[in-house]
Order: sequence, then C-alpha cells, then structure tokens
Amino acid sequence: VGLLGLAGVLQTGVTLHGCQQLRELRISGCGVSDEGLCRIAEECHELEVLECAGSGADWIQRTGITDRTLAALGEHCNRLRELDCARNPMIMNGVASLASGCRRLSQLQLSRCSVTNDSLAELLVVASDALELVVLSDCDFITIEGVKAGWKSRPQVKIVTSLTLG
Repeated sequence: VGLLGLAGVLQTGVTLHGCQQLRELRISGCGVSDEGLCRIAEECHELEVLECAGSGADWIQRTGITDRTLAALGEHCNRLRELDCARNPMIMNGVASLASGCRRLSQLQLSRCSVTNDSLAELLVVASDALELVVLSDCDFITIEGVKAGWKSRPQVKIVTSLTLG
C-alpha cells in the first residue's frame, strides 16, 4: 500500500483491522502520528517494508515517529526487512530495540534523525547478521569517529553518511 505525501491520512486512532497480512506500507510524508505508527505496528505483524519518512527538508509535515515507534516495531514486526524513517528528528536511542526485535532487518534509513554515536554503536552490537545498510546522512550527532568505530565493529555493514572522512 502506498500513500506517499497524502498529509493527514493516518493520524491517531488509525484502525487497520483486516490488514494483518500487509507486507509493504509506504506512508512517507503523510503526517502519521507516533500513536498511529504504534497502532500500525500492533496490527500489521507481517510488515516487511515500511517507509514512513518525513516530507522534505523543512520537516513541516514530518511524521511523529519517536523511539516509542521503533520499540513497537521491534516488539510486533519481527519480519521487517527495510525501514525508512528518515527526517524524523525525535528518533534518538530506539534503534537498538528495533534491531533486537527485527532480526531480518537488512536496511535502515535514518538520515536527518537525532541518532548519536552511542545509539549507532548499540545498534551494531544488537543487530543480526542480516543488517547490510545503515544510512545516516545529515545526522548532526554522528561523528567521523562514530562511523569509523561502526565500520571497525561491523565491517560487513555499509554505513552511508554525509560526513567528509579525513
């Protein structure tokens, strides 16, 4: 299902009864609240691909994703392989709880989120061997040292960043 850019489509109180078999949901730019995304996680256990990125550089229509959403996805959506939750600045430390529950997670897009070096390190410790790609472009709290430490701890994981490596 794709609802890209339809602002306000799925707000709080979203009901997805009958969508338990949903495998892909693309709702980037729809202004989904944190509560709405937690409900999606609770109802859609078969999700394999979820795109719920904010909607543009100005973040005016950004989704309400927080670490609470990532914890709900980790708890309820263990088949998740790809997650794009870029441009959601309230995501900070929940990536490890996501990865510990989503053992099939192979691609994680976190550009323009508030992920830190510590949360990246924790993610790489708890993530399964399925993890192949983490995108961290324009993450203000990720440093070159954090990326290099990530490469050293998990060389098989491609870490993409906008940082200039010296």
